[in-house]
Amino acid sequence: MIRKASAGNPYFIQFICRELFDALLQRMEAGEERFVPLNEILKKLDVDFFAGRWARATDRQRELLSVIANLEGGDEEFTVQEFVEGSRRLLDKPFSASHVNQMLSTLSNAGLIYKNRHGKYSFAVPLLGHFIRRRPDNSGT
Repeated sequence: MIRKASAGNPYFIQFICRELFDALLQRMEAGEERFVPLNEILKKLDVDFFAGRWARATDRQRELLSVIANLEGGDEEFTVQEFVEGSRRLLDKPFSASHVNQMLSTLSNAGLIYKNRHGKYSFAVPLLGHFIRRRPDNSGT
């Protein structure tokens, strides 16, 4: 469960294990039933790790990131063309290819997106797509 929730990322494994240990210890000391509070741990991860990065993005950049998170395979990698097609399906005001290229460059400089090979992009922050999909304001964009 921890490997799946962390996507194997060492930082997230450490974070989840520490939070899980603390939560189980507190429940044990209080004589409460022991269970894995994964939703609570993910909410804490959202606040402690992702929220600051999300807050640095503009509304339109967040919209772009939301489209990526909702693309099939968007958590692995995507092309500008796949993004443009996805934005046409998901948004009332879709992105043009030139606008996407500009915004991807800006998001790359902000450390949220990186170009991993010719014409292919990925989230620079592991599990960012999962965070975006968990957000209450993400309705599949």
